[in-house]
Amino acid sequence: MNLFEISWLMFAAGASGGALLAILGRAKKRYPRWLAIGHGMLGLAACGVLATAIFVGDGSGDRRARVALALLIATLVGGATLFGWLGIRRFRLPLALGHGAVAVTGLYLLYGAAFGSAT
Repeated sequence: MNLFEISWLMFAAGASGGALLAILGRAKKRYPRWLAIGHGMLGLAACGVLATAIFVGDGSGDRRARVALALLIATLVGGATLFGWLGIRRFRLPLALGHGAVAVTGLYLLYGAAFGSAT
């Protein structure tokens, strides 16, 4: 298993946590703060693994991986800004869906780069 595959698995786990947060938020259920923080920290760690794979690792020339990294960093910064630093505590479905849509696009591109499928 290479670093691209590991980062994809980390992002997929983070996306599962994000989906859980969106479901709980939509249902107006309280969730522990560590769940949201863990979701962000897992995304941050996965960005680090992916950046290492691109710039230090096997030097893959796959453009999809670089675009995926840019999208996933944008998602990370956007999520931290909206839900962390700006302190939006009331659940806003459009913000969560936009955040998730950018992340899923990055995850899709990374899948193609990590597992070699044609996109």
